[in-house]
Amino acid sequence: MACPLHLEIPLTISILRSKSKRPFDVGQGCGELAQIIPIVVTRHLDKTHFDKPKLFPCDSTHEWSLPMDEFLHLITVYLQHARAADNAKAPFPDDLHVDRKARRPRKVCRTKYTKIIEDALKEKLKADLIDIFLRWDAESTRQFNKGFDWGHNRQAWVEYPPVNVALEAGSEDWSEWLKTRCEPLGRARVKRGLRSIEDW
Repeated sequence: MACPLHLEIPLTISILRSKSKRPFDVGQGCGELAQIIPIVVTRHLDKTHFDKPKLFPCDSTHEWSLPMDEFLHLITVYLQHARAADNAKAPFPDDLHVDRKARRPRKVCRTKYTKIIEDALKEKLKADLIDIFLRWDAESTRQFNKGFDWGHNRQAWVEYPPVNVALEAGSEDWSEWLKTRCEPLGRARVKRGLRSIEDW
């Protein structure tokens, strides 16, 4: 049985809401939050369940658009409890040093915990920012989508759909949802001799 996650990140939400007149920045922050989840989970599994692993989002060499300490602390505490409940307290072996069968428990835990945290984050962002999302016009929504893509993938298409990924993607991965809708727009631009990817 999955250990439930009650996601409370008031400081993070407050910062995102303060950027409401800059939809690209709101999207970028949301994308960065989503981007660090699988990395944090993977590094946590390298240690015992109660160790606090060194995580690159805290490294001084990495720049983020909003403070990550609150979110990282919540994820770490959740993983401690979830791994204890699943009796997965010991460090998992490195995939490079074991065969396929021995890799499976790590993969199962990584997939399970990542999905639980990602789903909780998506629901939290949608619930706490929905009033802002509904106020934005089509261009602001496009900018939010672009910002999310940039924050999550450090790459962005030139053109985005005017519908909000947070409101429309449902249970789908937000990055994949955007990709399937931006690829046709990108192909159409290329046919017109225009670039499809931003060259930032």
